[in-house]
Amino acid sequence: MKAHTDLSGRWTGRYDYQGALSPVAFEAVLDDQDGHLVGTITEPNSFASGQGPHLQASLKGNRLGSSVSFTKYYHGFDQGDDPIYDGDANAALTRISGQWRFATLPGWCGRFVMVRAPEAQARRRKAKVESIEV
Repeated sequence: MKAHTDLSGRWTGRYDYQGALSPVAFEAVLDDQDGHLVGTITEPNSFASGQGPHLQASLKGNRLGSSVSFTKYYHGFDQGDDPIYDGDANAALTRISGQWRFATLPGWCGRFVMVRAPEAQARRRKAKVESIEV
């Protein structure tokens, strides 16, 4: 298995709400350029009525050593605040876990975890997409 030197790649994960709401699964694609993170997130729509079955978001943040921090910006609507994710990556850079929160809404927070998608799975998805495009 290839050793990872940054967080670039495909990830799957979930975030939980503190309280009784159900966890939400997501997929992310990260680009880590010398600790500067950008990327995209796709998740089922669990809260934004009128936005369709899936939500799209961009992320922007940073990685310093194993510490990871990013803000998620949903596309197509303004919810008044953007969720902030703070966590730690494991030594192999294959798992990130931590807390998410809103800066102005202290009651809305929870935990998140994301794991690097296996490269074979990413290759299968790419091949499937390419076969559809042909």
